[in-house]
Amino acid sequence: MTEDDLPKAQYTGKDFDDELFIELRTPKMCADLFQLLCENGGPEQKVIIFCTREIHADRVTQHMNNLYVRWCRENGHAPKDHYAFKCMGGANNGADMIEPMRGSGERAFIACTVDLLEAGVDIERLNAVVFFRYLQSPIKFYQMVGRGTRIHEETAKYKFWLYDYTGVTDLFGTDFITKPPHPRGEGGKGDGSEGGDGGGEDSPSVAEIGGKQVIIHPQGRFILVSREGRDTPIPVDEYRREVVARVLREAHTLDEFRELWIETTKRRDLIDHLLGDNFSPEVIREIDRMSDFDLYDFFSYHGYHARALKRPDRGKQYIDLNRGWFDGMDLKAAIVLKELAPQFAQGGTDALETPALWDVPEIRMAGGLTALRSLGSPADVVREAKGRLFGA
Repeated sequence: MTEDDLPKAQYTGKDFDDELFIELRTPKMCADLFQLLCENGGPEQKVIIFCTREIHADRVTQHMNNLYVRWCRENGHAPKDHYAFKCMGGANNGADMIEPMRGSGERAFIACTVDLLEAGVDIERLNAVVFFRYLQSPIKFYQMVGRGTRIHEETAKYKFWLYDYTGVTDLFGTDFITKPPHPRGEGGKGDGSEGGDGGGEDSPSVAEIGGKQVIIHPQGRFILVSREGRDTPIPVDEYRREVVARVLREAHTLDEFRELWIETTKRRDLIDHLLGDNFSPEVIREIDRMSDFDLYDFFSYHGYHARALKRPDRGKQYIDLNRGWFDGMDLKAAIVLKELAPQFAQGGTDALETPALWDVPEIRMAGGLTALRSLGSPADVVREAKGRLFGA
């Protein structure tokens, strides 16, 4: 297309990938997204990418598949079937892949769509929602975001990632008021305010610009919380500071925190208090890539500047530093208390506060709670063991 063929004198962001293609834009966005997927769970996640029109979905599908094949080759990984696919209505347009995407963990990972999956389709195992398209309607935006809010117990999916390349997350917390759409003209195209009409063969052709440099500027990572009844994205650093500040108000020193943490009721009250204020320590711990650390070490590191130990390392330290304590007690009681280390290594503090602990074969065969009675009150003995585990 020549300059004279362009119907408009000025193009804005909402025209990108709809009326105007910038040659390097889609490859750059796909490469950035693929890298983020690799850093946050791996490339084989269930993802919906909302595109602007069908030809855009075709391009995104192609680039995501190319990136995946290259990743598999570089990592010696056997490629899974139908990694990225276009998901549009009509025969042979990908709608038949919705069920494999919903039900299988071995194929159909990345659905590139326009409108088909925005509402009415539940994919419980969905790990991420991606916006490569512009939106102005908060209602449509919330419908699309809602695709990721389903829980999937089988894969322990209780959260999802939202990757925003077009600034649509500015719609969080806005009122659900949308202007009525203009009547569609010839070719089935409206005013383009939502940048997506299905993009079939009858859609207007698009201009394509080559040679333009494309740079992606990360705006930051955010966690969504409710503030005064409105959804508000909070920067990760601010979210972490607020979580830690709430803990510090409950325990001013590491010793006070340790005493709080080993008391089951006080510890659970603290976690419930954080969750009640719409702050999840589990979420920020995962974002900080500290999932191998117990929340005790997460808080002691960020709040009290103590050295953080991974759960297996803390369990090993507990055994190594308390050999004299174990040697001075009944053999069966020692077996029970030593077994707390591998249970903590697997499940953290929660594993030491569940009735299932006493059904662990090694603990049950050594006498469980009965074996601890030789040392006094079993509750007091376990509390002391937890204190030693956390460095007291």
